[in-house]
Amino acid sequence: MLARGTAIFSVTAMLSAVLLAGCCKNNNSSNNEEELPLIETPPPTPIATDSVVQFSKVPLSVTLPAGWNQTQNTTQWLVYRPSNGGALVAMSGEKSCTLVNTRFASALRELGLTNVVWGTPQNTTIHGLRAKIAAGTAIEANQLSYVKYSLTYAAGGQGCLITLYNVWQSRADDFRATADQIILSVRPQ
Repeated sequence: MLARGTAIFSVTAMLSAVLLAGCCKNNNSSNNEEELPLIETPPPTPIATDSVVQFSKVPLSVTLPAGWNQTQNTTQWLVYRPSNGGALVAMSGEKSCTLVNTRFASALRELGLTNVVWGTPQNTTIHGLRAKIAAGTAIEANQLSYVKYSLTYAAGGQGCLITLYNVWQSRADDFRATADQIILSVRPQ
């Protein structure tokens, strides 16, 4: 009986060894045909992301595309330009819409815009907020420019935000659509 048990154990052990050898590979194997080579890949290029400007005096925010950098920050205006020039976006927000309108007139001079001709303002909504938008032309740095503004009213009479852009005619294909997107990105915080 002992011999018979030993024989069954030996057959079972041998069968197990054969089955295990066929299903599993030894990780310490030096067989290079079975191993996949390591491929060196560079790290991914960082993707530039949009930035959101939130205003402290009026509960509104604006999304600016990657590559537009702040070039002016005063108590009255934030100004952003693309890194290679040819356009700008200026913004001013306050609890008093009258104050925002007054600043708008002075901004045209401060930004060097002359011979400004506006089209008829259109009443519209931007992300559910009441807004007034007008487009026109101007001269800036001896360049014919396209200009546009949006006066957006915060909900509940909490103030206004004026967003103004200027795009040189020679750079219109590069920046006009982007500047329009900036104006349409105004939303409640």
